[in-house]
Amino acid sequence: MMVGNRRSSGDSLPATIGATGAQVGDVRLGEPAHFRMVLVSFLAAGIGLLAGLIAFVLYNLIGLFTNIFFYHRVSMVFVSARYN
Repeated sequence: MMVGNRRSSGDSLPATIGATGAQVGDVRLGEPAHFRMVLVSFLAAGIGLLAGLIAFVLYNLIGLFTNIFFYHRVSMVFVSARYN
């Protein structure tokens, strides 16, 4: 039986604090959120840069294969089909 944040002596589970689920005696109860925010920001920036690099490579590969198969030349520059 639980009353507030206290449990009766018959319960085998340790008492928890609020909605955080942290146990009484945990050292990390007040861990600052700004550290996680910086970490998540750096991860997001890294993923964004990697996605941009992959998009750039795929864009140039589309141009290369279009030129090879349609115009029979090796180039990554897109050429308008209007003049062909």
